Amino acid sequence: MIGFFAVTEELDRIREIALDPFAAARDAKKRTGKPVIGAVSSWVPDPLVIAAGGITMRFPAGLPGREGGTRARAHFQAASCFYCRSILEMGLEGSLDFLDGMLFVQSCDTQQNLSDIWKVAMPSVPVVDLYMPVNRLSSGALDYLLSEIARASDELGAITGTKIDDDTLGSALIERFKVERSIEVLYEARRACEGRVCAVDHYGACIASSCLPPEESAPLIAAAIEAVGSGEMVSRSEDDEPELACILAGSVIPYPGIYALLDMLDVAIRDDDLSVGRRLFDHNVPSGGSPFERVAGGLLDRSPGAVKHDTGMDRGGRLGELARDANVKHVVLPLLKFCDPWAWDYPRIRKRLSEEGVGTMLLELAGEEDLTAGPVRNRVEAYFEMDRVGDLFDV
Repeated sequence: MIGFFAVTEELDRIREIALDPFAAARDAKKRTGKPVIGAVSSWVPDPLVIAAGGITMRFPAGLPGREGGTRARAHFQAASCFYCRSILEMGLEGSLDFLDGMLFVQSCDTQQNLSDIWKVAMPSVPVVDLYMPVNRLSSGALDYLLSEIARASDELGAITGTKIDDDTLGSALIERFKVERSIEVLYEARRACEGRVCAVDHYGACIASSCLPPEESAPLIAAAIEAVGSGEMVSRSEDDEPELACILAGSVIPYPGIYALLDMLDVAIRDDDLSVGRRLFDHNVPSGGSPFERVAGGLLDRSPGAVKHDTGMDRGGRLGELARDANVKHVVLPLLKFCDPWAWDYPRIRKRLSEEGVGTMLLELAGEEDLTAGPVRNRVEAYFEMDRVGDLFDV
């Protein structure tokens, strides 16, 4: 099994955060006294929340078992995104009572509906909406986004009691850049050892950057980097039997169980294209311009995923490039049930990856229990065993 050899206070904390990031954010609020702002979309610009004196609580997923809750069904139809339904269920049952506000960046229809429902069903937790331009490549995209960021900043500052201006936002950009650069270094270190690390702990380090203040998340990520560099995070030597490997792709990874499952099957995750993963840092923030212009420029440069369409965009080609760089032949795409944007995009991605000689495996999940059930494990194990059997005959 792929995993850490080291046991330290920092690494133990990373594992706790991976299991329950909501508890980590709640505790951070108690320790620091800072307001916590919920973020459903990975498009939420963290520097805005930092500049407002808050902590971003980026939802990796709802807590297990909330997907089929009866409270959310009163507002969402049954065939709606499990991710949004689970978050709404948590809000309605009182599990998110530590939040001081919600910041929605409209990325898909269901999240936009969630924002509207939240305002009516839970008015005690104020909502700020940030609307991205539909066409990010248009000549007016930057000016439009700047006006949206200015409006959202005023509303967010009213919630936290801290005005967002050039000075506070400039400082926040520096703080967030340090965290994002640390995550990038962690990815580089993981690539250097060909992904032979504990995926759950790598996931926990990324989650820490999305539910803790920068001054707390940065040391945890640094501890993970040190563990990789010292070999304590590596479970195999270069002389061991060649391992099975893949990259993960998709929107949110709904549960850490997918990482645990691949660890258990000795499948190395050498890279990913995920909202709480590579997309946390894989964008260019302009070095010039005002702080507000730099935030807008970073958002416009982001990898769009399935929720945004730009002319000439080739998501399958991008995944193929990541696969080649990581020297893997497989892309695993965990998909929360009823996630329409990624479900619609998958056939095109699969066709493009097939042309690149890269196999794809779609895992549609209706809950964390799917990952512990025999059929899902058997399916994943059989898929990668076919790769190993193929190697036996390629002589």
